[in-house]
Amino acid sequence: MVPVPPHCHSLPCLNRANLGVHGKPAELHMEKLWDRNISLTTRLVDTVTTPTLLKVVRSGKLQPGKLVTHRFALGDIMKAYDTFGNAAKEGALKVVLTNQRPQESG
Repeated sequence: MVPVPPHCHSLPCLNRANLGVHGKPAELHMEKLWDRNISLTTRLVDTVTTPTLLKVVRSGKLQPGKLVTHRFALGDIMKAYDTFGNAAKEGALKVVLTNQRPQESG
């Protein structure tokens, strides 16, 4: 199970969004959350939510570049799929495909 970070249990009156597909159950401690006036929403990004997501990115409130952990050239798409398919093992949050070779770090 993926536990909710302890600091999340003490934040009152918040809307929380769970972004992404985890492939594992997430443990919520309702005994610690019931009196916090919390709204928890889960949803995949789709055509209904894309305009809102883009607006938040444009505003700077969400910086998706900070979530990118892996970059692949389009020609390496199968390697990218394998990496994302084994996200926990590979430490992958978000994988970006580019139309050119990724820059070498060094």
